[in-house]
Amino acid sequence: RQVRVPGVPLYLKSLNCGCIDPTQETVLNPAAWQDQAPGVSGSNIAYYNDFRGQRRPVISGGLGKEFRIREKVTMSLRAEFFNLLNQNLSLANPSTGSPATPPTLSNGLLTGGFGFMNYLGIASNSVNSSLPTPRSGQLVARIEF
Repeated sequence: RQVRVPGVPLYLKSLNCGCIDPTQETVLNPAAWQDQAPGVSGSNIAYYNDFRGQRRPVISGGLGKEFRIREKVTMSLRAEFFNLLNQNLSLANPSTGSPATPPTLSNGLLTGGFGFMNYLGIASNSVNSSLPTPRSGQLVARIEF
């Protein structure tokens, strides 16, 4: 199990800067991790609050209107929209295997290694619940009597 090296930044570049070329560079700093010393009990924690993935904002909204048909009968219409601005194209999370794994290249393009962000599989579906879903909406009608 790896432990963090104090004072060494976890990232080589910010995941949210929009300046990453995933075909040429990795984003995680392998120097920020080291092997646990032999015979020393582990001091690593399971969650680091500064070790996060890329920010993926999603804006949703809705409209609604209620109509009175008769004295005790009403109809309500509601439209709900999810991911209004379709901000769902983002790279996959960086690979967090062993920091000793060197970057691999094929035809001049990065294809793996510690901190590699897979650019071939753009994250745009709800297969992984942490990723935003494509733009969608629904219309709901309700009659109360």
